[in-house]
Amino acid sequence: MQILNVWTLCIGKFLHGIFVTVCHMAATKMINETVPVFMYGRVGVVVQTMMAFGYMLVMGMGMGLPTDDYNPALSNAKNDAAKLAD
Repeated sequence: MQILNVWTLCIGKFLHGIFVTVCHMAATKMINETVPVFMYGRVGVVVQTMMAFGYMLVMGMGMGLPTDDYNPALSNAKNDAAKLAD
């Protein structure tokens, strides 16, 4: 089931931002607790760069998803039927 409205996208984007921030803060805390002091700069840069490349890879893979089966009229018909059932 697809929910295609602006509020759902806004809430999803907001939650995604919170969870990504938590992951970044946890990675920074992990670096501070496990890496020797003289290596903070190098290790911190590598970890943050790899996170950025990971996000870029996921976004790039998402761009390659097929769009042939996407039919907004069909999903709106399902939402309309669900609204009528309520």
